Amino acid sequence: MTSKPRISDDDTILKRITDFPNNTILRKERLTATSFAIRPRIDEPYPSWSLERITPSDALLDIEERKGRKMTGWSVAAVQVRQVRELGLEVVHAPTNDDAGHCLIKPVPGEQFTNKVWSQLAKVTRIVCTRTR
Repeated sequence: MTSKPRISDDDTILKRITDFPNNTILRKERLTATSFAIRPRIDEPYPSWSLERITPSDALLDIEERKGRKMTGWSVAAVQVRQVRELGLEVVHAPTNDDAGHCLIKPVPGEQFTNKVWSQLAKVTRIVCTRTR
């Protein structure tokens, strides 16, 4: 059995996002994700991210392409784990069959997500790549 990697404050986590219908990426002084793009989807209790040192941005997009999904126009948002933790959230390594670097963002035990936390987290994200092919 392999032990889970320790996730440090200096680690970066990534999330696949699409700019359809043009509401998930903000174009300000730098490209950032919107709170809509990074919060949990309706079918998941916690938002899925990936640990960059295990699953880099291109590999993250390739996971979906291998499933037959066209990823042209999709982007990858990044945030440092320290910034997530500063908002009172946890980053938990939860590998899947498709993604060894898969992580979840969870509230600390006894707390719940708030709408405010998603806008705060979105402000510190950055878009690190966009698939153009």
